[in-house]
Amino acid sequence: MMKHFALLLTIFAVLLFAVALLSGCAPLPAASTADPDALVMYQRAGGFAGLEDQLTIYADGRAELRQHEQATAFTVTTEELSQLTALLDGIAFSSLAGNYPPPSQGADYLSYTIDYAGERVSAVDTTIPEALYPLLDLLDQLIAQASNGR
Repeated sequence: MMKHFALLLTIFAVLLFAVALLSGCAPLPAASTADPDALVMYQRAGGFAGLEDQLTIYADGRAELRQHEQATAFTVTTEELSQLTALLDGIAFSSLAGNYPPPSQGADYLSYTIDYAGERVSAVDTTIPEALYPLLDLLDQLIAQASNGR
């Protein structure tokens, strides 16, 4: 009887661990969250830190950062907006796949989603298309600046 209980307890523990491990692999929300007035929307989520960032930038430079449902409004500089627009215009979004899934399941992946000009591209940190790296770097810098009070 005791061996049977120990076996059931072990199975339960393994299942609980598997659920906890896989719970961080949920995809980002569907396209319905995109703001039609936005120049670009950027979401990054997951990883060890449990990031939950959504950055929305408008053509006039207004921006909003949401982190775990806490919103911060700020304005990007003219220089940053010019750099952002040049990067966005230089990427052939229509030639990119809409989704770049991870090669294997994992709870530690950072997932990224960009909505621009009616196109959406989603990837994880191990599958980001090379064309997106400069754009992600700039968007991550803007998040860091807004998080630190600009």
